[in-house]
Amino acid sequence: MFSLKKKSLVVCALIPLFLFGCSETQTTPQASAPELPPAESMALDLSFFSGNNAPGVQDAAAQTKLNFLNAAVRAAFLNVAVVTILTPPHLAFAAAIHTIPSKQSDGSYLWIYTYSEDGMDYQIRLNGAPTGDKIDWELSYVLPGQSAEVWFYGQSHQENDEGYWIFKDPEAAGKPDVFRIDWNSKSATDAFLELENIHVGHEEEGDRLTYSVDGSDALIEFEDFSTSEVFDIQWSEATGAGSLKMPEYNNGERACWNENQEDVDCGAAAASVVASLKSN
Repeated sequence: MFSLKKKSLVVCALIPLFLFGCSETQTTPQASAPELPPAESMALDLSFFSGNNAPGVQDAAAQTKLNFLNAAVRAAFLNVAVVTILTPPHLAFAAAIHTIPSKQSDGSYLWIYTYSEDGMDYQIRLNGAPTGDKIDWELSYVLPGQSAEVWFYGQSHQENDEGYWIFKDPEAAGKPDVFRIDWNSKSATDAFLELENIHVGHEEEGDRLTYSVDGSDALIEFEDFSTSEVFDIQWSEATGAGSLKMPEYNNGERACWNENQEDVDCGAAAASVVASLKSN
């Protein structure tokens, strides 16, 4: 599905013990520095399908919860793929909140901090440049003895409620753009994130994952561009009920579960909730 080879990062600025020794810049705060986009612009929450909600395959109760179990297995697969891609840049970006930016001569702001791996410190440089009603962002990293490499870049609105990220693979020939995230986050209960493989020529180019939240209802939808197959999983954080629809399960028809994650027949309401989330 999605794939991106990237080193695992341990961001030292995220460790409370080292918060005051990690950053390389400790200057006076700049009141006019742009607000950082929310860390959630690089994350999706699929925790509903883990822990107590998910029955084990050998659990007798699982036989009455096949719809939910199938949804949980697919959600876990997607979650692993997304976590593999997004955790390192998410950590590297989130660490900037602990660092004081400095204003540059061109009017942009620069956050400089470090992360550690294998006992060595590496430098992160995050630049935010106001351009009208938007902020242009670029995050690069510096390996010892090498020049800075752009890891990802993007743009956010001054209102800080929407924007996009584009991730590069600096280790690949030509250092191509490989993934794009379009995000919209008005609140914790009104959010949208779309992750797309934009690596030209890659076998999974065009694959797309979307994540939507509207109130207590959430939806993930995955499209396999090469086969045109689409599946979705919808659930309610408030009630625990939900549904899934995928080509290889239940003859491609929507399958539902109730507040106890037990299999139930789908009513018209299930499709209506999904349609509403997709239209947002």
